Amino acid sequence: MSRQIDIVVQGVLGTTPTLVRTANERVYCHFRLATTPTFRVGEDWRQGETLWFTAKAWGTLARNLSMSLRKGDPVVLVGRFTQESWKRDNGTIGCTNVLTVSTGGHDLARGESHFMK
Repeated sequence: MSRQIDIVVQGVLGTTPTLVRTANERVYCHFRLATTPTFRVGEDWRQGETLWFTAKAWGTLARNLSMSLRKGDPVVLVGRFTQESWKRDNGTIGCTNVLTVSTGGHDLARGESHFMK
């Protein structure tokens, strides 16, 4: 049994993807993703607290996402949820939610997209 957490996130890009090549020639992209849950209270819709993720993808998926997505685009992403922490210059520990994307693209419930190989 796997103890990883795979999730589907519907959200909006907070940054345009940045494509990076590592020292050993692997390619990945990273970008920020925001998602705000909505729920009904009686006849009204309410918004919950916005959650932010750092999204990362590798290889061909990274290339395709970086060519296709821009800041503000609505997306649906599937991936593995983790957290990354680091030590800041002032000695405190920072932490961020990370989604390592396995597939995803534009949210077609919110607009059109055109596929190209």
